[in-house]
Amino acid sequence: MNNISMVKMVVLDLDGTLLNQHQLISQRNQSAILTCLQQGIKVVIATARLPRSVRRFVPVQLLQHMTVIFYNGALVIDQYGITKSFTLPLSLSENMITYVHTHFPNASCSVESQDVLYTESADLSPWISSNVIPANEMKKIRANKLLIYGDIDFSNFNKEYREKASIVLTDSGKIVQVMKKGTNKAKAVRSLCDAMLIPISQVMAFGDDRNDLELLQQCGYPVAMENAIDELKQHAWKITETNAKDGVAVILEEV
Repeated sequence: MNNISMVKMVVLDLDGTLLNQHQLISQRNQSAILTCLQQGIKVVIATARLPRSVRRFVPVQLLQHMTVIFYNGALVIDQYGITKSFTLPLSLSENMITYVHTHFPNASCSVESQDVLYTESADLSPWISSNVIPANEMKKIRANKLLIYGDIDFSNFNKEYREKASIVLTDSGKIVQVMKKGTNKAKAVRSLCDAMLIPISQVMAFGDDRNDLELLQQCGYPVAMENAIDELKQHAWKITETNAKDGVAVILEEV
């Protein structure tokens, strides 16, 4: 695993990883990515973010050459526009929304579906265009991702639904993200590896938060940011600089 020349695919998280403290991709990081692409290395973005948000942050000259994994693996779009979409069963998302409203009256829900946000309150995402709809209407939408904000007992919610869905607590414990059971970045990357005939052992992945954990556990070259959670660092092949200090480029320049 020390032979860094074996890397055939690079997978990059966005927040806390490729994006710096100003939510920008630095020129050094852009140059390192472009060099990888020019050398024939596949570059993939794997993020919890939604498509319209990624387009805001990633320059088109990079994006047009990449495959992007959105919603922690629930939606995959390659540079040719080929899409794979995975959604929660309607009965399950309906049950979860009802459960949240019944047990956690101070919490609110939103649903992401095919790059459209449906929410109970515009206050949840004032910076993002969304459709404000009643909870009963939200229950009818096929969700790539269900988002729960506010005062919620995560341990109880997780205990209730962990056997039925993929659940991740992110943003310093502020947001619960729920996807179809088995959905995660690692599974999406493995499907890309199968399609591109690249062993997972030849994948280098960068991350900083819990939703990167399975991927870093499975890939050949797991890289944790210096600003990553401790659990991620325990599985890292290397710990690079922080996202504010071009940690992605520091490693890619070696590749």
